[in-house]
Amino acid sequence: MSADSIFSEGNEAFADDEYSKAVKKYTAAIEQNSHNPKYYSQRANAFIKLEKYEDALADTSSALRLDTKSAKAFLRKGIAHYRLKQHRDAKEAFENALKLEDSDETKSWISNCDVELQTAGNGEKIPDRVESKLMSEPPLPKAQPKPRYDWYQTDSRVVVTILVKNRTSDDVKCDIQDTYVSIYVRLEDGSDFSLSLNLANTIVAAQSKYKVSSPKVN
Repeated sequence: MSADSIFSEGNEAFADDEYSKAVKKYTAAIEQNSHNPKYYSQRANAFIKLEKYEDALADTSSALRLDTKSAKAFLRKGIAHYRLKQHRDAKEAFENALKLEDSDETKSWISNCDVELQTAGNGEKIPDRVESKLMSEPPLPKAQPKPRYDWYQTDSRVVVTILVKNRTSDDVKCDIQDTYVSIYVRLEDGSDFSLSLNLANTIVAAQSKYKVSSPKVN
């Protein structure tokens, strides 16, 4: 099984709130391919859910070494720092995320950091109205469910249909070979869905094609 396939299984476990299982899958994917920053970033997300913030920080650092422009990795780094009450480091990470991708969620985290830093500087108890604001921190993003798909093969052709929403051709990659087909779709939450099929009958890859249309990938 490919690293991307294992990673997709991790995303499925994450979507089902099985965060420990997701960590195991992401770890297995990393063991096969240690150069994909998304694997580390998504495992950091699972560690955050498990409240293992130090582990999350280690993974975001690995992700950012591989991709210095990953807004999601900076965001998750900020969340881990924030949960560890390292608010200055958290704010710096959130600001880096905001430079790469405009997000109301990130702006809200920065505001929370400002409140914490100001309160710490004044040595004052947080007023009730501020406590209320901190309690309304933005929810952590949840991976979307696994897309539904269908496929069939005859003696001369294979047809694969994947049902997704709001995707363009830039979000889809398709590797068609004579004996197998692999499809990768970038989902709205930034995770990847992958599907690999070993074909019962040989096809002519050079004559094959795929298209992206609303609301599905064919």
